[in-house]
Parts: sequence; C-alpha cells; structure tokens
Amino acid sequence: MADRRIFMEVIKVEDFLLNPPQGFVVNRHSGHTLVKFDPNSCCVFIDEFNMDNGKIIFQFSPGRKFVVDNLGDYTKMRKKITSQRIYLLASASDKLPSWGGELTETPEESEYFIVALNGSHPLVRWQIEQGLDQTISSVAGESYSVEIDLSQALHGWVERRKNVLPSVLKGKSWGICSFTLKYHSDALFDFPFWFGLSKRNFKINYRY
Repeated sequence: MADRRIFMEVIKVEDFLLNPPQGFVVNRHSGHTLVKFDPNSCCVFIDEFNMDNGKIIFQFSPGRKFVVDNLGDYTKMRKKITSQRIYLLASASDKLPSWGGELTETPEESEYFIVALNGSHPLVRWQIEQGLDQTISSVAGESYSVEIDLSQALHGWVERRKNVLPSVLKGKSWGICSFTLKYHSDALFDFPFWFGLSKRNFKINYRY
C-alpha cells in the first residue's frame, strides 16, 4: 500500500535510475536499460523511450494504455489504481507553449521526469472513482476509453511547491501526463465506440 499522506512526487529520470525507489531494480545493458518491478505492488504506465545512453524499458509496463474486457478485470484494475502508487513519464521543456496551448518541442529540447501519483490518497482516490463512475454512467454497455489526465495535478503540485523545489523543476512547461483505460465490450454492433463517441477524459486536480 502507498503512503496515504504523500500526494505526488516528481523525480528526474536520471535520478530515478541512479537511485531507484524501493521495489524497483535497474539493470543496465549495452544499448538499453531494463527497469524491473513487481507489477502487483504498483502501477507503471510508461512506454519505452530513448535517452542519451539508449532505450529505457520498464518491464511489464503496458505503456500509457491498459485494456480490460470484462467486469472482473475492470474491478481489479480500478482497485489497483486507487490503492497503489501510479508511475508515469512526463516531459518538460524550457520552451513556452504555442498560441494554441500545444507544447512544441523536440526530444533534444526536453527533459524527462517520473511522476509518482499516490492512488490511495483520499483526494486522488475520490477523483479517480468519480471520473470512472461518470464515464460508466454515460455509456450503455458499449466499449469505451477514458483518459485519466494528471497534467493539472502536476502543474498545481509544481506551482504550490515552487519555493522549495530544486531549480531543475522550476520554470518548466510540462508535456502530456496521462494514461488511458480501454474497456472492450463483447457487443456485436458497437457503433458509438467505432465512431469515437465513447471516448471520455477527466483530470486529477491538486488542491493542497
């Protein structure tokens, strides 16, 4: 179980690999780094990505998306993300967002950070459960996908702690920080899903 008192942590990838949190083991190989962890103890939603020393791979991570196809698996995953720590990859740049709000950057201009969100924190758990409940109530048995967006929580966390944060975290424009749950129904004619009408999203906010 995650420590319910901790809302969020942001760790530079290099620091995460050099001094991995409890439960993570880092094995460096020629051309890639393999990060091992117990998938039953935390939720890691990180795609493979490249850094100067090669590819970084989180073993057993489904990437930013995970798929369930029955109510039992959905219930297990829901319980998992609301009781454990959730790890995501976020990019940060010194560039300001463009007029449309999109952050235009190249990998060479970005720094990568591991964001650890405490799914068992009362505020986080409540927001995830509310968002999932609203999604389910808005669809009628068909497949759906729901994006759980941590970008507002990340911005709020950085803003409220800017006076005590290390300089490496200050003044950054942060990239997308989210993961997606996809539920695949066995409905034969799942037109809403096919036409993209069953896509939902909700944001986790930081209020402390």
